[in-house]
Amino acid sequence: MKKAAFILGTTSAIVLAMGTLFKMHHWEAAGTILMTGVLFSLISLPVVAVYFSKANVKNKNTYIFWATSAFIMIVGIAFKVMHYPGSIVLQSIGTGLFIVFTVLTAFKVYASE
Repeated sequence: MKKAAFILGTTSAIVLAMGTLFKMHHWEAAGTILMTGVLFSLISLPVVAVYFSKANVKNKNTYIFWATSAFIMIVGIAFKVMHYPGSIVLQSIGTGLFIVFTVLTAFKVYASE
């Protein structure tokens, strides 16, 4: 499971970066590559969340929440790049959740040291 999560996560990051690069330069197949990266992200984030929920780590809910907020952010970014409606709402919700939970986790880590 760890290997699958690592491979899917790395593949999605690479394909998303390539799609973004293609989209910025207005090259052909940018939308297809970008949406393929989003698809890989949508597959890899639940796999990572399941891995962390089964792994013997502290704060399992933290990782699951981060994966969920990252999922929402990625979908919002894909909607924004492809000019679909609802992109600002998804980006705002995903980014807001991600920032709030990152700050709360940072305070928790700082307090535990």
